Amino acid sequence: MFESSYLIDPGAHMTRMYDPKTRSVVSVRSCRLAKRPQVVGEKALEQSWQGDDRLIYPFNKEKIKADPAPLIKDLFTQAPADRYLLVPRAGVLSYGPLDEEREKEWQRLMRPFHLSKVSLVPALEPVDSTPAFHIHAGASLIHFITTSDQQVLDYHALPLAGLKIDEAISREITRVFQCLISSEDACALKEAVSNALKQGRNPVLSVTGLNQHNEYVQIRFRAADLWGCIEPVLRRITHEASRFVCRKGPEVMEQVLSHPVLLTGGLASCYGFSDLLKQSLHCEIQIPDNPDIWVLERLGRHKPARH
Repeated sequence: MFESSYLIDPGAHMTRMYDPKTRSVVSVRSCRLAKRPQVVGEKALEQSWQGDDRLIYPFNKEKIKADPAPLIKDLFTQAPADRYLLVPRAGVLSYGPLDEEREKEWQRLMRPFHLSKVSLVPALEPVDSTPAFHIHAGASLIHFITTSDQQVLDYHALPLAGLKIDEAISREITRVFQCLISSEDACALKEAVSNALKQGRNPVLSVTGLNQHNEYVQIRFRAADLWGCIEPVLRRITHEASRFVCRKGPEVMEQVLSHPVLLTGGLASCYGFSDLLKQSLHCEIQIPDNPDIWVLERLGRHKPARH
């Protein structure tokens, strides 16, 4: 048990932690209030509408943009009370090159929890020796990685992910209704549209917006009305996926595309995304169960964190 480690995945939309004692994942929305940083997650989201405080998102593109200590504290309150004795270490997932300065910053952040060692853990290591193309689609970045013989052949992080779709939805609402909506509402609309279209439904959706007269109004529209601004972003991502897999030459391309492409991350289940990737790459797309926490669970349950 002393070799076990907590694993933390600091995402732009959700911050998650794998608890090795319970073998479960706990999570909190990656937002807090600016003036009252102790208010985090769903409570911060609710209270941001009720006063003059605004939301802060500490993590974006794997960097720490603001102090996330209240978020980390909220995660650890969900862990067992005897965690310090049984689980003395923690690893923080890193989707790109390991950065010494960022590791030191995380060590400082985790000091209040009396963990004996905190280090960055490579999130996208090869699962096995089989040639593979893995796409991890998060909120702020899309990660492309090709591997073979347990070695990374090529890697690229694309700043064209879930947040870009949220921005496209916000722009479309502003264009059509002349109203502003929050980024959280745009994200919720993205998920609602995706779920509805996957089920073959086209329900009426509503959202609160701020109009030109500084008044809050209720806006109503059909789910399919937003597909026109979502699809172009997904097509740009699939185009970049094709460019990425081609840049190492036809031999590597044939190698890695001879097996299904692994698609993980919160954006993996977005309506139309896997179909567009399949058309662009001309291969099968594999989406595992719980794609948003697949990386965290795989590292936590099957691979010891590196320290």
